[in-house]
Amino acid sequence: MELIPEDKRRLLEKRRAAHESWRAAHDYIDLGTIEFPSDALSVKRLRETFPPEFFDHGNISDGWNSYGSFFLPIGTNDPLHLVQLHNLLSAERAVAEYAYLNALDPYPSETCDEEIHEYDIEARMHLEELYVDFRLADSPETARLLIRHIEEQGAQQGKAHKSRESRAR
Repeated sequence: MELIPEDKRRLLEKRRAAHESWRAAHDYIDLGTIEFPSDALSVKRLRETFPPEFFDHGNISDGWNSYGSFFLPIGTNDPLHLVQLHNLLSAERAVAEYAYLNALDPYPSETCDEEIHEYDIEARMHLEELYVDFRLADSPETARLLIRHIEEQGAQQGKAHKSRESRAR
């Protein structure tokens, strides 16, 4: 059995502790209280955004109205419109979580933070495009304002949690 050198073992322990701290803090974010721009999505907006065949074409069979296939794409291996919707929701939450975690500890560990930061940057880039595609923003500039609002809400929760934590000590 190979022994881990002392310096590497300490580094691994430090990374593990940082990850555990990050994981514990992550459990406290309340995504339900954040106002996401996607909350404004409605079936009407989806109908205006996507082609009519997703909603308005179909037939009546066996007494069941089967108009459109937006929410139930039959025979589609990779329904791009649902993937886009999923990416939108996931990216919004990633931005909020990163802001929350960054407010708690701006430097949790180099490894942990680098990975999380890269995901945050990628989420922001996707959100700019997705907000315009879903007609939640009329330009990339407006999309960046919406992203900033999500970030502020996540950071606000992180600061509140940090404040409660420091008072409890």
